[in-house]
Amino acid sequence: MANDLTGDFDVVVQFSKGAADRVLAAMHRAKRFPHSLSILVNDVPGPKLHPWDVLTHAITSLVDRYGNAIASAGRLAQVQPPRPRVSSPGPQLILDSPLVSPDMSRMNVEIAQRSHLQGRAQLQLSTPIVSVPDASGARLTLVIQMMARYFPDAGTRMLPEYMRGEMRITVGVNQVAAQAGSIVNVDLHGNVDVDFTTAWASAPVGGSDEEAIKKAIRNSIMTSFQPSNASLPAAIKQMRFKTMAGALPAVSFLLKRDEGWADSGSVNEVFLNDGDLFAFAAGADFVIDSIGRMVNRTLTKSGQRNFPFTFEVVVKFLGYVVSRTKYTYDVSLDTVTVQLLDGRILLTIDGHADTSSALPNFEFVATQAFTLNLVEATAGLALLGDLSVHIKDFGDLRDSVFGPFIPSFETTATNNFRPVRDQILASAQNDIRNMLSADQNIGEFLTRLMNPLPKPGGPQPEAIDRPGLAYTSFEISPSGLVLHGSLDVQPWPAVHAEFALDYTGEYSALNSWIPGGTIKVYEWTEQNHQLLRRDENTFVYGPHWGLVAGRLAVEGARVTLQSAEVPLSTSHIMDYAMPLRRNPSCVMVKGTRISAAGPVYYQNANGMFCRWHAFPLGSLQTVMSQLARKLPDMALTQRNASGSLEVVGHTSPWAVVKRAGEGSTNAILYFAGGESPYDLDHLPQALIESRRDDTAAAILTVLPGGGLARTKPVDGILFAEDQDGAWEALFEVKRRPATILVSPSGKLLWRHEGELPPQELAEALRKHLAAGGVFSPRLLELNVIVGQAPPDFLFEAAPGVEFTLRKLVGRPVALVFWKSSSRPSMEMVRRLQGWFESTDELRPVVLAINDGDAPEEARRAAGQSGFLATLVTDSQRTISLAYGVNIWPTTVWVDAAGLVSYIWYGLFSPEQAGESSEAETAPRHPAEPRRGQPEKTDKPGSTRPGEIRRSGKE
Repeated sequence: MANDLTGDFDVVVQFSKGAADRVLAAMHRAKRFPHSLSILVNDVPGPKLHPWDVLTHAITSLVDRYGNAIASAGRLAQVQPPRPRVSSPGPQLILDSPLVSPDMSRMNVEIAQRSHLQGRAQLQLSTPIVSVPDASGARLTLVIQMMARYFPDAGTRMLPEYMRGEMRITVGVNQVAAQAGSIVNVDLHGNVDVDFTTAWASAPVGGSDEEAIKKAIRNSIMTSFQPSNASLPAAIKQMRFKTMAGALPAVSFLLKRDEGWADSGSVNEVFLNDGDLFAFAAGADFVIDSIGRMVNRTLTKSGQRNFPFTFEVVVKFLGYVVSRTKYTYDVSLDTVTVQLLDGRILLTIDGHADTSSALPNFEFVATQAFTLNLVEATAGLALLGDLSVHIKDFGDLRDSVFGPFIPSFETTATNNFRPVRDQILASAQNDIRNMLSADQNIGEFLTRLMNPLPKPGGPQPEAIDRPGLAYTSFEISPSGLVLHGSLDVQPWPAVHAEFALDYTGEYSALNSWIPGGTIKVYEWTEQNHQLLRRDENTFVYGPHWGLVAGRLAVEGARVTLQSAEVPLSTSHIMDYAMPLRRNPSCVMVKGTRISAAGPVYYQNANGMFCRWHAFPLGSLQTVMSQLARKLPDMALTQRNASGSLEVVGHTSPWAVVKRAGEGSTNAILYFAGGESPYDLDHLPQALIESRRDDTAAAILTVLPGGGLARTKPVDGILFAEDQDGAWEALFEVKRRPATILVSPSGKLLWRHEGELPPQELAEALRKHLAAGGVFSPRLLELNVIVGQAPPDFLFEAAPGVEFTLRKLVGRPVALVFWKSSSRPSMEMVRRLQGWFESTDELRPVVLAINDGDAPEEARRAAGQSGFLATLVTDSQRTISLAYGVNIWPTTVWVDAAGLVSYIWYGLFSPEQAGESSEAETAPRHPAEPRRGQPEKTDKPGSTRPGEIRRSGKE
């Protein structure tokens, strides 16, 4: 007969909707669910063009060399469908096979209805949340928010370019047997229902459009994704999945520890309480049989089933002891019975006692009540009251001469039985805790479900900790045991905000995501400046590059994806363009995610990412061939609270062209002279009035040292401070003011020293600007990315002691790239030293990596600046080039696992890095430990920020 709680199963574990959503969020964080996709869509009927275009693959994922979705629409346009695992014409564009399921392709899945969509798409997906679709108990609905961008191939069905909406994917879940063991498998064949509701679109959406999207999603799920599955713990032979509808909907796992038949329809009761995240029910038969076997096994192994015991009968008269008589009985423990009653577990042992004395033989019963003792995610037995032993079937003996002996026997027997009871409890306790362990019954399965599958030959994904399960209360009834509990997951990492710049001038934050959450809005800004755009519907900003002509050059321009080139309408472009973006561009990602621990609620989760632009003024190779001088840097500036400019770093304008088709601009170098403050409005005005529409130019103003603080900010002008006269020496400037024009190839075109009226400057530009200059905006970036191991390098940790970066795994590390000519980069090292010196957390090792100075010069500058950090000299720039450093300072956080956790360009303050986790606008404190790592160093041997202690382990 089926049990009221667990039906035909031994154990039933029910999860609340909140707990299920929390587990799904952890799976999203571990990338078991994708958050960003660039895909080729090929959901059309009929034969494919190539034999390797497998019939069943409706979509194919496209990634860059880091495994990230291709954010650039222009680069996405260049991709031609290659053979699986073969690089496309762009060396960083790869067909990603993990999305495609080769096993399914061999199954020749037939799709009844195709959507007729063919092209390229970019998708940004939220963490799924769960819904119980019906009372069938066999299906589960995942609700996912989606932002999409679609580029149809020529001659195929059109859709709006941008769409935002909600997907509801209903699937069946079952268990299948495999040679490697039993696994729980999401059934994607013939049991998938898809619904899509448009919340916003850039063009009107008809019913037929939504139907096409539904078909494409369904066909993609059935043909292009591997099932999300996980193997069962060894002790579990069967697991069934069932959803329970009602006031407290539940997602239930039905567990059986043997191969016998069980019907999931036998489980119908929701035993979750309001506020529970999960509840663990063990059926009465399972509990009784398990405890009974444990007790019998303990009695047999310990030899306690048969034993003698002696009791003494004392006869007194008038308070005096008349006689003492000892009697010996041989005791046998015969039958063990376990009962579940309301509020208690009753253990009864029946036995008999035989003696060769004059006393009679008799039978007895020993009883002990138990309750449960909760210890985190398991429960053991705890005594409830005392042991009692009673003689039975004595009949008239109680009224006979033997009657006075009975209480003495029962008292003595109880005292003798207590050690036996305690040994039974001690021996069986571990087995009982294993039987009731939420970790062993379901925690291991959840851990396997949450953790991503490793990719052969690639970087190994982050291992997600076992969920934190804990019991909070319990119930004991004749039907079984119910233990109510909480479920926590590993604390969420910082919001991942990033964006890429396409050569069309478009920003794309496709690869931004909130681990375990949903992006609600993007805010595009200039750092510490104005809001440029607030977007709730797309992850794209632009094209937006501004021109000195006073209007946005390509605002609203359409990108054509029919060829490898991405032309823009020339009517929107004035080729004497110059960027208006001097400050770094930033994106603030705002959204929500479920709490990782405690009660389930949704909290705000924000993250900001800023990047500086590269402004190449000429080819490095050409300039170096003409001038054998040290090339000076350009200042990175931003407006401070008072509105004036401050230098937060430096970069080199002598950038090497990195991409095919990337060009460089003419450079107008203006060496300001005279008294400050400097008024520079005439420079961009002269460029406008030159009316040259066949080329591009950028303006760089070289100020005397300290001149920036006294300069009026002007849009469209780049700045450099000539601290040591390097700029003047490079261009042989004898007196200020001076104006010099350099071609895109680095050739000197024209120069003038002395004052120059704006009209004459405009005329000179009209006459001398080289034709063909092209401004190709790009973003300064490193060769390392968040989530991957950085390049390893050797450095001297102490005199005569060399370490590699890899040997510091287990402790967070801050890499600060600096040079003596960049005061902000040296200030960055000092700020980190002061910050970490004041914290009680696990202090990171700070490696101050000098970029390009001679070792003696680097040591002298570090000593004069009071560096406590470990100095790493890099006079040949081998480390800096491996990391791709082109901004000073650049700070790379490496966490205790040895992975890059955050990158910051330019100078920032501890206040910027100390934001709360609910409004993450900068990196969390790098010393903040990950779950499972020590939180603090031991006070008696703690190190200073730059010190490294050898642990004895190499």
